[in-house]
Amino acid sequence: MSSRIRINKFAIKDSIVCDRKGWLTARHKEEHTLKLLTLFQQGKNVEKKAIEQLGKGITMPHDAKLALQRTNVLATNDLKVFQPAFEIEGIILRPDVVNTSERSITEIKSSTKLKPDYILDVGISVAAAKNSGIAIEKMNLMHVNGNYRIENDELLMVTSDITDEVEQFLSEFDLVSHIESMKSATTPPAVLKKSCKNCQFIGNCFNSPEELIINIPRINAGKVASFVDSGIQTMSELRDDEDLFNSLTEKQRDSIDSYLAADENIPNNADICMDSLNQAPEWLKSTNLIHFDFETSGSAIPTRVGEKPWQQAVTQFSVTIDDGNTLKEIGFLSDGTDDREALVKEMIKTCNNDMSAPIVVYNASFEKARISELSNLYPKYSAELVTINDRIVDLLPITKSCMPNLDNHKLKTVAPLLDNDFSYDELKIKNGSQADSIMTLLRIEGGTEVMLSKTGLTIESARIALLEYCANDTMATAIICRHFKKLLGD
Repeated sequence: MSSRIRINKFAIKDSIVCDRKGWLTARHKEEHTLKLLTLFQQGKNVEKKAIEQLGKGITMPHDAKLALQRTNVLATNDLKVFQPAFEIEGIILRPDVVNTSERSITEIKSSTKLKPDYILDVGISVAAAKNSGIAIEKMNLMHVNGNYRIENDELLMVTSDITDEVEQFLSEFDLVSHIESMKSATTPPAVLKKSCKNCQFIGNCFNSPEELIINIPRINAGKVASFVDSGIQTMSELRDDEDLFNSLTEKQRDSIDSYLAADENIPNNADICMDSLNQAPEWLKSTNLIHFDFETSGSAIPTRVGEKPWQQAVTQFSVTIDDGNTLKEIGFLSDGTDDREALVKEMIKTCNNDMSAPIVVYNASFEKARISELSNLYPKYSAELVTINDRIVDLLPITKSCMPNLDNHKLKTVAPLLDNDFSYDELKIKNGSQADSIMTLLRIEGGTEVMLSKTGLTIESARIALLEYCANDTMATAIICRHFKKLLGD
């Protein structure tokens, strides 16, 4: 933990959820991940478009102190001010838009939906503005229009009036007290809540977080609170209280018993359940297999005709053909233009080279959904794409059934266990989240600068890395299938 206290809107929102989390966030220097930096860049691009749509106004300087001075000078005028600055308890907070003539405040978001978290965002901004003597009567959220397409007449951004929701939040919110709590030298006590499950600080607050009752499947916040009120935080403590244990569903009780009975010393291993493998579908015994994988990229502002905001847009694929003797990989990566038809034609050509070969994927619902979208986009290829979908087989459920000793059955876990020479470690892109971020940064305004700064990848080296990563995924499913087939004697 850093000794420096950084109180911003993110920390304040955390403090609303949990006093201790807000206190810790204010002292935690977070290293921004590539995924987070990509989201930030998308947010900047959306904000730029939103301001263009809002029309003329005065934009405050980037420097917070200078912006505070200019905001104080302009506050009494009837103006639309972008990125104003307000000070409260020594903390400077900056809403997106304040319109003093309309007495309104607007926060801009890159999401297509109103989220509860945004109520807090707007509420904090309103509290800061009112503390500086700015009258605010209307609270707005400006967000991406889910109906926007490049080819239609819809506006990119739509505005929702959330005044009632924000006023309800403000009726029970004291911004000053939250700031004072975060400044305090005393760490707030740890209180177990349902929301602790996904908190980055859970290990700071509780020993052995995996034992906590919040890990019980489908347990709700009210049930967690009632158990905590009874002095119970762990599954072993709950198991010892017969009445409270019996208040759970049968599946929840079974889950606790399974956890408590598990031998935590058993490591991940490549042991195969032959009974399950012998019951595997017949396609696994096929001599020829085509291993297939898509990669996608989602952008808040669509860049291609027909795409929705944040749609998982197909940008590349890999095919590894296994004829029982050799492995041959063929890849396609978008050049950044709208080359989806070229992708479709190459995919059809590659997959239909052997119409009898099953097409192996890892989690079939994803690939099938993307192919259906491409079929709707290009009806003239629909018959061939439907044929590809009909040939798709899913390796994931077989792997789960045959390798029950694994903590997870991710492709990047399973394949290296079955082949010690296979790895993702040497790749510059090691997982799907990184691949999505890299491809998105290649497609959006200002993205390549962010990518170069964070990863050192140029456009050319990023494209090579994307092709290598996607090829590794289809090689991984080939390794798993070959291992299973060897055990079956094929």
